[in-house]
Amino acid sequence: MKYASLILTMLLLFTAGVSAQGLGQTEDEPTANELGAPLYPGADFIRKSVGLNPAYETAVYITLVPMEMVEAFFSKKLVEKRVIYYSDEDMYLTAFLLKTWSRFPTNPDKDELAELENEPTVQVMYYDPNAYEPLAEFFDRTPEGKVKASTIRNGETMIRFTYPRMEGVKSSKRIIASWKETSRDLPEHYGSTLAFNSDGTYIYTLTPENIEEMAKNKSLKAIFGAENEDALKKHLEGLNPETGEYAIMRNSISMASDNPIDGQRIKSGLADAGTAMLSLILINKPRLTFLKQRAE
Repeated sequence: MKYASLILTMLLLFTAGVSAQGLGQTEDEPTANELGAPLYPGADFIRKSVGLNPAYETAVYITLVPMEMVEAFFSKKLVEKRVIYYSDEDMYLTAFLLKTWSRFPTNPDKDELAELENEPTVQVMYYDPNAYEPLAEFFDRTPEGKVKASTIRNGETMIRFTYPRMEGVKSSKRIIASWKETSRDLPEHYGSTLAFNSDGTYIYTLTPENIEEMAKNKSLKAIFGAENEDALKKHLEGLNPETGEYAIMRNSISMASDNPIDGQRIKSGLADAGTAMLSLILINKPRLTFLKQRAE
C-alpha cells in the first residue's frame, strides 16, 4: 500500500499509554548517541514513538526559543548534512538530513514529507500550541506532566529527531477489535463500524445514512470536485468502505488511507482505550467514541 512506510504527522507523536494500565507512564528520553545528533539546550522532551515503519523511531521536543535560533544551532552543529525546506499555509519546516547520500528532494511537496521518516533527520518547525490543547490537558492529568503541559501551551518551536531503532524492528502495539460508533449527535458517523485488524490494516464502513449526511457537506464537495449533492453521494458510495493502515503507540493513533472517504489521507490523534471503549480525538474531527463489538 502506498502509505505503508508513513510515520504520521505531529499530534500522534506525543502522548503516553494506549491501555488503561499504561496511562501515566513516561518514556526514557533518548540519548544524543541514539539520535545521532545533539540535543537543543533547554528543549523539553515530549515523547518518542514508532509509526507505520517500525524500523524507525521519532523523538519529539518542544522549546520556547524562536525557530530561527534553533535552525542556527543545528546548522552550526551538524556540519555534514543536507538541508531541505518545506512551507505552505499551515507549516514551515527545515530538515537537516543526516544521511547525506540520500536522494530525497531538496524542495519536497506535501505528499513527500512523511518519507522523511525513513531517513535519519532533524526537523525544525514552527509550532502552533492551539492544536495541541487536548495533549496539554492529558499531561495535566499525568504524574509529573505539568512541565510538559506548560511547554506544549507556550512553546514556539518543535524539534523532531528520526533515527533507526537501536533494538531492531518491532511491531507497534495493536488493538484487535471491531468498534461501533455510539455518538448519536454525529450523523456522519453514527452507526459506522471501524475494524482494526491484527495485520495493521483497518476497514472503516459507513452506513447509507452516514453517506446521506456527508453528501450535504460543502467542504467535501470542494475536496472531491463534486458538482452537486448527488454527484458527491455517488462518489462517496464508490469510496465506501475506507481501507488503510494504522499504528497505535501508547495512546497515539495514526491512520493512513489511499481511499479516504472524508478526503483526509492521514488521520492522527489521541486514542484512549479501556476494556470496552475506544475514544478517538483526531485532528480537525470531533471526538469519536467506539463501543467494542467483538475481539479477534
